[in-house]
Amino acid sequence: MTKIQPGLRGPQLVQSSPSRGTAPTSPQSAGVGQTEYSTGKGLALRRRAAVELSGVPPVAARPLQQQARSLEIGTNYTDIGTDTYGLSTDPVELRREIAEDLQHLASMGITDVRVWAMGYLDSGQGLAGNPDFARMRLQLILEEASRLGMHVTVDVMDLQRPTGTLHDEAGNVIPQPDTQALDSASAEHYRAVLESVVTPAVRAAREAGANLSNITFSVGNEPAGPNDPGAFADWFVARAGDLRGALRAAGLSQPTIVAELIPFSVGDPPDAAAMAEIVRAVDAVSVHFYAPGPVDPDNPEYSALLQWAGAAGRKPFTVGEFGAMPGVADRDNVLMGWLRQMETDGIGGVRLWQFGKNENTAGHTDDRSLQDAGGLHELLRQEQFLP
Repeated sequence: MTKIQPGLRGPQLVQSSPSRGTAPTSPQSAGVGQTEYSTGKGLALRRRAAVELSGVPPVAARPLQQQARSLEIGTNYTDIGTDTYGLSTDPVELRREIAEDLQHLASMGITDVRVWAMGYLDSGQGLAGNPDFARMRLQLILEEASRLGMHVTVDVMDLQRPTGTLHDEAGNVIPQPDTQALDSASAEHYRAVLESVVTPAVRAAREAGANLSNITFSVGNEPAGPNDPGAFADWFVARAGDLRGALRAAGLSQPTIVAELIPFSVGDPPDAAAMAEIVRAVDAVSVHFYAPGPVDPDNPEYSALLQWAGAAGRKPFTVGEFGAMPGVADRDNVLMGWLRQMETDGIGGVRLWQFGKNENTAGHTDDRSLQDAGGLHELLRQEQFLP
């Protein structure tokens, strides 16, 4: 099993992104799982002085040195800003909802959150079908995250490949298409989203005074190409280049870009060459994992996750989504066991899936969501993962 070396911790961000026209730095070793790397950037990075942009007061960020554990806890809140009636189209109301959601998370000791710029339909306000609304919402998220000193990762869109099993007329299993084969993942569609949503939102937030050094951008949620890892890696590198170019066009000279993947995004076991190509194209790597039961370090998906961590080299590595599969008994204690294992393995940060959401809120929840996990919150506090 790959053993990951813990890295340094601290509130500063060490930029690993390349200068304009320069290829990203490659991992320190070509062998998967053979490089030591620093996880010190972790979660809850880039806390900055608050900028007064709305009426909700900022929460003082907890100094990292007061945290007893080396594993930092964040959350996923894909549809942040949603209230009981969905996403408000009124910018003043939507800003208030976003600020209150971030304030609530900060009160729990969580200062790192991942959101989606495009994704789920919310009470008729479909972001995918309304780029102007999606742009406004993203701008407000960026401004409020800056004001409250929160670290936010923004996924451009949902890039999951279809799930389920297909069969031909003879009953043979047909592989689901890879992400790069989906119309929604085409270069034209991806660039249109960048042009209509991401670039103008970033530019407007900067013009409003937001400090966007606290923002990381993800190519998209869980893209995967296990059928053809090489073609998938080529597609991913091209989309990462599109995103980097769009962010630079919006005024960010050194944007931080992360790959948000699943353990088998490039096959089972992961294709080493495809992993290396993807890692070179980004500044950080994040892999999602859902516990199928009690801790098993030899679980195939977890082993693949550790291979990605090794391939990341000295670039930051986190577990970007974490929860339990439906039906896992004693869920909260199982999750705590896995968090201890991840900490032992040197992983620097984990984002719990939909943790800390208002349980009365409409919007995106599913059978893996942790919006109702008050017991888990207490366990995290008892073991000093959260204050």
